[in-house]
Amino acid sequence: MVYLNSSIAIWLRDSDKNKPTIQNLDLGDGKLPLDIEKALEVKDFSAFLRFGSFFQTIGSSDLAAKFFEQALGVYPKNAKIWFAVALLKASQGDLDGAKNKLQEALKLDKKFIDAYLALGRIAYQQGDFSQARRSWQNVLDIEPGNTDAKTYLDNMGLIPFTK
Repeated sequence: MVYLNSSIAIWLRDSDKNKPTIQNLDLGDGKLPLDIEKALEVKDFSAFLRFGSFFQTIGSSDLAAKFFEQALGVYPKNAKIWFAVALLKASQGDLDGAKNKLQEALKLDKKFIDAYLALGRIAYQQGDFSQARRSWQNVLDIEPGNTDAKTYLDNMGLIPFTK
């Protein structure tokens, strides 16, 4: 990567032809062409989301978390950012943290289908089949034809439901 801002990332293949450019930019040893601290100071919600998503995509979870947390600081009533943070936490193995963030998203948007689906998957992973079933049933209450929720519930057919 030789250039990065909140809208564009430019990559060069590490080839003999491009080595002078890469060396000239002093981007060896995993350095990023971005002043992270400076980027975190800007109070641009969209930029935080784009940077967070970018870093999550390239597998830099720590940087993704920093940008998503900054986005929450700017706009804490956005259910989608709570959802993004939840997915990041789940990918890091923090299922309880992910559940908490999903519940925050659902407090803000009671009809957030993707959050219910994710909450159900996490509950299922943790062996809380009743919570998983409730989450997926909530999806069907909102969108009766949702095939994901139907599939999850059909696959749970033999697991007893307790309240």
